[in-house]
Amino acid sequence: MHVRLLSDSCTKGWASWGHGELWLTEDALVRVGRPALTARAVLGGAAGAVGGLLGGALATAALAGLSKPAPTQDIEIEPGAWFGYIAARKDVLIFPYARIIMATFKEGLTTSSLTIRLRDGYDAKLLWKRSPAAARVIRSVLPV
Repeated sequence: MHVRLLSDSCTKGWASWGHGELWLTEDALVRVGRPALTARAVLGGAAGAVGGLLGGALATAALAGLSKPAPTQDIEIEPGAWFGYIAARKDVLIFPYARIIMATFKEGLTTSSLTIRLRDGYDAKLLWKRSPAAARVIRSVLPV
């Protein structure tokens, strides 16, 4: 299965302090909450002093066998490893493409935002650091 990391600093809106990873899979957009990323965002350079584990995308390294994939890099992974990674996390949002009826993508000076509405009426807003490469991928995959 192919997955792409779009951001390792994605929140669930302006009022959300919880950071996570934003992934694209073959059939869904997936936001995975990662407390270590929140600590890195809040503590900045001091994060390395807190256990030494907060400065990189450790789950990404374990997941893909890479130190850290480049944004939008296509990664080949065994489905069992991917689903095990998702199952081990508490804060996971999965947006299957087939259930997305509306997606609005905006790029600001420092952030990008994606508002999604699913068939069941659920709305979500995702924010992450602006990335032209991620913007190209989002526009090619979602109906924005």
